[in-house]
Amino acid sequence: MVRRHLHVQGEAVLGDDGDPFILPDQPHADLNEWFDLVGRIAPKEKSGGDGPRARASRSLLAGIAKCGECGAPLARVSTSGAKRKDGTRTPSKYFYRCTNRFRGGSCTKGAYISCEELDRVAEDIILASVGQWQQYERAGAALSYEKELGVAEVRLTRLEADYLAGKYDGEGQEDSYWRMHKSLSSKVRHLRKQEAERRDPPIRPTGRQYSQVWEGKDQDDRRSFLNEYKVTMWVWRDCLPDMVRGERSGAVLDLGEIARLAAEQKLVMPEQVDWLWRGWNVPEHWTSPHLLKDPEARGGPAEGYEPMELPKTLRVRWDAYEQRRSSRGEAVTAPWA
Repeated sequence: MVRRHLHVQGEAVLGDDGDPFILPDQPHADLNEWFDLVGRIAPKEKSGGDGPRARASRSLLAGIAKCGECGAPLARVSTSGAKRKDGTRTPSKYFYRCTNRFRGGSCTKGAYISCEELDRVAEDIILASVGQWQQYERAGAALSYEKELGVAEVRLTRLEADYLAGKYDGEGQEDSYWRMHKSLSSKVRHLRKQEAERRDPPIRPTGRQYSQVWEGKDQDDRRSFLNEYKVTMWVWRDCLPDMVRGERSGAVLDLGEIARLAAEQKLVMPEQVDWLWRGWNVPEHWTSPHLLKDPEARGGPAEGYEPMELPKTLRVRWDAYEQRRSSRGEAVTAPWA
């Protein structure tokens, strides 16, 4: 194995033990993490606009946005602000850029879009979909009826055993038995129902939509939420015909583990679904693959995308969905089959 030493300006860098520092086989951080670190340690801007540039807060979709063309992560990069006449500079602008294309890889149509714009699109989609779902809560835990239920069941069992043993065969005693049996049976049914509700209390609406919860989160909490539920933002360039300069990007937000999200966040889903795609500036069938079976509904994507197919990145996601449904014994047919 070739051991690579770290050099700075032609000089070998020595470790704490005095030996040359050996580069690892794998990098300590990927490009996206590196740009984030640079942004975090950058000095803050002084009041009045002079001095070092301010560190922008980390973008919402860092680690979540991916290039729709090749699937590579999008890194956050910045551009130097323009120099003013007084010598100061305008604030830097941040962009998401395909790491594959950025490093000279094989991606020929790598995504490149303003962080501010893509973050806004993602938030608009979330607020218009999951944000409209109602939150619920479980009714408060009631007192246990288990002991009282046990006593009533024992009394009922004993009563029925005495009846079978002939202890109520005397004149007028059978009517007395049935009155007691009816009363005890009713009590047991009622207590069983109350105990079942205590163990699994009914849900009730809180009157809040998830958009209110989302608005109360800070940037880090929102990003953690998206990571937790495997949300992915796929971004393309020139995915529709005649896209004008400055409006050349399109995206699909894949809300990942949507069913788990609804269950854990206590949301009432309008209907039970396993995935949810929402698009921005993309052909309609990219977010509704079933339209591929309808010739009139097929969109007209830009050159390089077949009108009867999904982009490869989305097709992989659909195949995974199909496989998951099939493993549960549900019949699913891919729209391009």
